[in-house]
Amino acid sequence: MKESEKKMRRIRGNDIAMIFQEPLTSLNPVFKIGNQLSEMLILHKKMSKSEAKEKAIEMLERVEIPRARDIYNSYPHSLSGGMRQRVMIAMALSCDPKLLIADEPTTALDVTIQSQILQLMREVTDNFGTSILFITHDLGVVAEMVDKVVVMYAGQVVEMADVYSIFAKPKHPYTKGLLDSTPKIHEEKDELESIAGVVPNPLEMPTGCRFAPRCPQVMDICTQKEPHLLDDEEGKYVAGYLWRKVRGLPMPNAEDKILEVQNLKKYFTIKKGLFGKKSEQLKAVDDISFFVNRGETLGIVGESGCGKSTTGNAIMRLLTPTSGEIFFDGEDFSKLSSKALREKRKDMQMIFQDPFSSLNPRMKVFDIIAEPLRTHHSYSTKQLKSEVLDLMEKVGLSEAQAYRFPHEFSGGQRQRIGIARAIALKPKIIVCDEPVSALDVSIQAQILNLLKKLQKDMDLTFVFIAHGLPAVKHFSDRVAVMYLGKIVEMTTKNSCLISRCTHTQSDC
Repeated sequence: MKESEKKMRRIRGNDIAMIFQEPLTSLNPVFKIGNQLSEMLILHKKMSKSEAKEKAIEMLERVEIPRARDIYNSYPHSLSGGMRQRVMIAMALSCDPKLLIADEPTTALDVTIQSQILQLMREVTDNFGTSILFITHDLGVVAEMVDKVVVMYAGQVVEMADVYSIFAKPKHPYTKGLLDSTPKIHEEKDELESIAGVVPNPLEMPTGCRFAPRCPQVMDICTQKEPHLLDDEEGKYVAGYLWRKVRGLPMPNAEDKILEVQNLKKYFTIKKGLFGKKSEQLKAVDDISFFVNRGETLGIVGESGCGKSTTGNAIMRLLTPTSGEIFFDGEDFSKLSSKALREKRKDMQMIFQDPFSSLNPRMKVFDIIAEPLRTHHSYSTKQLKSEVLDLMEKVGLSEAQAYRFPHEFSGGQRQRIGIARAIALKPKIIVCDEPVSALDVSIQAQILNLLKKLQKDMDLTFVFIAHGLPAVKHFSDRVAVMYLGKIVEMTTKNSCLISRCTHTQSDC
């Protein structure tokens, strides 16, 4: 998307080709078929005119056009609709593209020709090894042609699943409405079912779910909060609230976005040269944006040095961002004064990667956990002791361990102390910076299970930074993949870790 127009011209037709809905308007009426086919081959494959001619005729034959040499010298208007569409397919496949985008390629054709074109597309793509992005409103064609289906409404994806699941177990009301509206040859009805209302004006989209004004099962939340496409843990993705209600899953609040980061940058100046006269900027975090919903866990993964920990520290204002905005509960966290920031930190806490270096070695465990309570609350000695011991019990530590120093504990136990300190003020969100990377696998499991339990018991939201993909899959709802200071992919945990990330550097 960010390539120059010159580079995009090399990609179009060569790596990505397209078949349009109406071939007559897509083919130039003043040029012969052969000229239009040969043009692509000369441009992209650097063929001579004679080589391009022979290749063009070969392609016309491969799409089963009779008298290919005669058609090569014909004008588009002299061909039938089905023949013109065959020419478009030959043109699209002539440069062996990796991806073929077919935009309603059979809409204007009768059913016989439509069947022939679909069969032809299956055969040639099998032979060429080309992937197809098939755009259509014809559900019969969808059932016959595709492996996976994306259902769109008013410019948004509302459901995504394999073709069998879409037809056998649709989850979004719009998908169900489309299927119910399709005439079935074995059924007789006086009146066909239809979806009430009309598609909204693109300039005046409704608040919340865009299908809500037409949905027969609309709920209050549907008109208040726009649903996000979420994994239903069965390999399907749905943007809606009805399926959550059916499965007994918790419903979000109308305003459930607890943390929003916009265009965050953190640059470090590095001195170079004799006497440090030269300097350059290290772009540790380079213009990233994301949000975290209340009660969810956003995982941030990437190789060492990609900017994960810097992102976490910038969110917490342990590092001052170079630019960008950080909104916590609707308030710009990046612009708070020192006094306001200190007060707000009750709601935002952090668990660090190395618990030993983040715990004061001269303080006993009781005092470490009690420190934030003393700072923000005026507890009596008895109340303070009760609170600290209760926190220790929550993280699996005993009262007998309260008066020991950090060096007397194992790595897993020290991390439990850090967790107890982090939850002491009952925060709304916790940034976990590689909290289990320094622990062995058995202790990792204990800490992750503890965090899961605390999230459920205390209604916590987590930003979970890690490079261990199994831990991220187990613990996160969504995953952001970082590379060289940028978020290169944002996806659900299953599509990133079970399937394969689309970004080549994410190493999923």
